[in-house]
Amino acid sequence: IMKKIIFIIWAFFLTSCGGSGSSGSNIEKSNDYYHLFILSGQSNMQNMDVEYFLPVVEEEFGSDHIIAVKDAHEGETITQWYDQYDLEGDFEAVGPLYDQLMGKVFVAIEGKNIASVTFIWMQGESDALIGDPSYSENYRDNLLGLIELIESDLKTNINFVIGRLNTFRINIPGWAAIRTIQVELAEGDANGTWVNTDDLGTLGPGLLFKRNELLGERFALAAISLINSN
Repeated sequence: IMKKIIFIIWAFFLTSCGGSGSSGSNIEKSNDYYHLFILSGQSNMQNMDVEYFLPVVEEEFGSDHIIAVKDAHEGETITQWYDQYDLEGDFEAVGPLYDQLMGKVFVAIEGKNIASVTFIWMQGESDALIGDPSYSENYRDNLLGLIELIESDLKTNINFVIGRLNTFRINIPGWAAIRTIQVELAEGDANGTWVNTDDLGTLGPGLLFKRNELLGERFALAAISLINSN
């Protein structure tokens, strides 16, 4: 049912504004355009107030040209958004949290001219800690698949910013592996970059960052740099 709703919303959006794959430079000339920011992930994204992010991008592009959609969920592995490895043959690659996220996106961009799309991702802790090595081993393909799926659904190339896992459990092989994957993916793509979280601290013995205002600012500055360079 959710997929049918998303399809209907998306079809209406394409009809009303010609899709988000239009030339950014031509759209910006009309002064009726928006930079779309999609923020998702698990607990550290969930706890990051979008107000730490918005003022920085609004100062750069103007508050009238910003759309920000955030949907994050505590304790979830990337497979809840995208799982390329259907080991049992009984489920689809697209996860329920992806449908929920993009449902919000399609509603937010309805009738809007989209000049750029930037996907901001803070996730990976659960994949590293779950105890099943396949989650960290498959993380690269799942994250690439997630990015490509967003591009396919929005019919445009996107920028992406990855929040690299901090050093909290660096002694765990899966944790270190995912940190490496996040950096390699970001640095291997002209449309990608990553931000450091090692100095943000954590609350007690847990995984939650203390300095979420810095995380928001770093995400914003990284996104601005990608948009201005691409």
